Amino acid sequence: MNNLVRVFGVIFGLALGFHAKSQLIPNVPFVGTTGTSMVPTGWINVDGSADLEALPTVPIWWSWTPDPGTLTGLPPGVTRIVHTHCLDHWGPSVIGGEAFGISVPGLTPGETYSFTTYTGSAHYSGAPIGGDVHSAMWAAPTLPGITAMGDTPTQIGRDVTLAPNFVAETWTFTATAASMWIVLGCESTNYRTYAHNGVLWAMVDPTLVSDDVCDDLVTAVSDTEVCFGDPVTLDATSVNGGTITWDGGVLNGVAFTPPVGVTTYTATSSDVADCDFTVSITVNDLPIITAAVDDDAICLGETVTFTGAGGDTYSWDSGVTDGVVFEPLALGSATYTVSGTDANGCVNTASVDVLVSPIPVVDAGLDVEVCDGEPVTLTGSGAGVGGAYTWDGGVVDGVAFTPIATGDYEVTGTSVDGCSSTDMVTVTVLALPAINAGADQAICEDEMVTLSATGGLGYVWDLGVVDGVAFAPLATATYTVTGTDINGCENTDAVTVTVVPIPTINAGPDLEICLGEDVTLTATGAGVGGAYAWDGGVVNGVPFGPLATTTYTVVGTTPEGCFNEDEVTITVNPSMTVSFVADELIGCAPFTVNFTSLVPGAIYNWNFGDGGSSSASAPSHTYLTAGEFSVSLNMTNAAGCSGAVTYLDYITVVPQPIAAFTSAPNQVDVTDTEVKFTNESLYATSYEWDFGDGSAISNVENPIHVFPETGNVQYTVILTATNELGCVDVAQKVIEVKDVLIYYLPNTFTPDGDSYNELFMPVFYSGLDVYDFHFTIFNRWGEVIFESFNAAYGWDGTYGNQGIVKDGVYIWRIEFGETMSDKKHTYEGHVNVVR
Repeated sequence: MNNLVRVFGVIFGLALGFHAKSQLIPNVPFVGTTGTSMVPTGWINVDGSADLEALPTVPIWWSWTPDPGTLTGLPPGVTRIVHTHCLDHWGPSVIGGEAFGISVPGLTPGETYSFTTYTGSAHYSGAPIGGDVHSAMWAAPTLPGITAMGDTPTQIGRDVTLAPNFVAETWTFTATAASMWIVLGCESTNYRTYAHNGVLWAMVDPTLVSDDVCDDLVTAVSDTEVCFGDPVTLDATSVNGGTITWDGGVLNGVAFTPPVGVTTYTATSSDVADCDFTVSITVNDLPIITAAVDDDAICLGETVTFTGAGGDTYSWDSGVTDGVVFEPLALGSATYTVSGTDANGCVNTASVDVLVSPIPVVDAGLDVEVCDGEPVTLTGSGAGVGGAYTWDGGVVDGVAFTPIATGDYEVTGTSVDGCSSTDMVTVTVLALPAINAGADQAICEDEMVTLSATGGLGYVWDLGVVDGVAFAPLATATYTVTGTDINGCENTDAVTVTVVPIPTINAGPDLEICLGEDVTLTATGAGVGGAYAWDGGVVNGVPFGPLATTTYTVVGTTPEGCFNEDEVTITVNPSMTVSFVADELIGCAPFTVNFTSLVPGAIYNWNFGDGGSSSASAPSHTYLTAGEFSVSLNMTNAAGCSGAVTYLDYITVVPQPIAAFTSAPNQVDVTDTEVKFTNESLYATSYEWDFGDGSAISNVENPIHVFPETGNVQYTVILTATNELGCVDVAQKVIEVKDVLIYYLPNTFTPDGDSYNELFMPVFYSGLDVYDFHFTIFNRWGEVIFESFNAAYGWDGTYGNQGIVKDGVYIWRIEFGETMSDKKHTYEGHVNVVR
């Protein structure tokens, strides 16, 4: 191919100088004879000015900033060879501006060329000012008769005052003639008297490098982007028979492994007629893959979840799926490896170990029988050395305890690996014999008594008593017997024999009452179970109303038949007359009534008939329940006599209405939303029904209502009951209209294109959770030939791109959820395809 870019190098530098006596520039070697010319061989002054550097007044380098001899930035071997001097502007100048050039022959018009210059500067007298000095290339309009390489307009370059060290500049141009000039010079944009500026050039002899036409190599690159470790093969063939050599140690046509990153490889032919070939190979590093498991030590039967990281996708061995629970089936430690792939398709691996321990066989021991109240010790086994055992019911392994009743005790044995299993033992608690020492007895002094126990096989009494043998107790005592049954279990019972002395009967103190009052005579002294007999028709402990002062005698007899007597005198005084009024006699509960006594007294005792009472002369009382209440007032006057009066059914309290109702049916669904309500309210005369669905209020006592046919909706039904006094009560109940599952599937369909019976699918009328539906069709070989997750999308009888299936029987399966609950349904059946 043709290479239209020819390259040669020009290096120059800039410095500032002051015209004085001739002196060498420190550390600056020059081409040409020092002191006679500072212009390199072949270069001429092209602006018409004198060669100032050839005069005896070569600038003296002192007080320059920086020292031109210390400028840096030149490549090795480049020599600073010429100094130009400018004060004012580019081109011929009476001030002394300079420009040098050389003609470059052998150019091809239309081809592109480039070369690089290096520019440096120094400044003397005065502070540096931006824009002072430029290095430049310029074209023919500036120098009549010279066609110069470079761009138009005249000046290109940089402000060297602001960058005093050598800086590279690359110049590119298209040849317009077979011979053109390189012209270098300086330009000052700020005229300052005695403020000298200078340009120091550094260069090698410009050599025009011209590449002739070359032939492309025939190349084959296996891949330009691979993963680390993947081989790459570079192959190049010379059409001219040249020998190919690759840089970087690569052998032509031999696979090698390039390093990570972007590496450029160049093939060079031994035949100069061949062009070089360059290719860049990108090697992506392998991803850093990690493998993790949520539990690396488990028991047989438990599950774990493996998770890879560091890549985009993951593939595990041993049947593991990344992020999905997995049950290892083999005991012992196993290694699971994941391959992770990143976005570049590069793969790396990582591994993680999981230890699966066995489940121990735990033994709780043999079943045990103990007598009620006896201790028992339970000990588990089977969990191995270092294993631990935990019992339910608060039992501690190997520690005795007393069971309360027959029961099963479960032990959990856990091995040192943390794996556990359970076993159970039955502890039977044998009931103790029901020993009965007999009923407690009471005897009079000097009487005999016989104690005989029951409920066991043998009996032992304390205090010297022999079972079934009579004896005479000297005092009241409790006797304990121990009985033993056929199982050897023992129990005790006790009987108390009370020795009753002759009783001391007390009829009570003498009393004074008012006429009309009742009095209760209660004698004491006959002991528990004793009996008392009064004269005068008095019954012990029963009130009666004496009409006159009387003395009454009582005979008290103990349960053992011992008796004695005593007497009491009742003095009867005249009584008083009592009356009262209430401000209201009827009302709804709660009902407050104010009472007023019409007779003055010293002590008041009101009984309002509902358990309430008061000692006020004019009390206020609230009745909380409905009914008719008799009100009594007992009064005592200052003389100590009392009177009483009772007004029967004096206060009437009407009950608050009690709203209540039932509904039928109890379960309502969208197939029948009619509900019959039965009013069970009490104490009400009128009713209002609010059915909670926006319908009108009903006053029917037992209404029938039809709710909207919308599934899984609740309605609050409110019943307001009112009585004749305007008192109200409210009852409410939630009626839920539930959805139901109604659907069917046909057993035959005809996908023959006649627009009738063309699709096979389940038809749901209600109850389907449309977000939980899966419908599958299988052929007789178990292949899935149709699948749908949309209940509205049915099978048209086709199988992929094979068209409509053959006539025959096909299996279907439907899996779906219902709207009424979380219940899942799965059904299977068959369908006939007939065309």
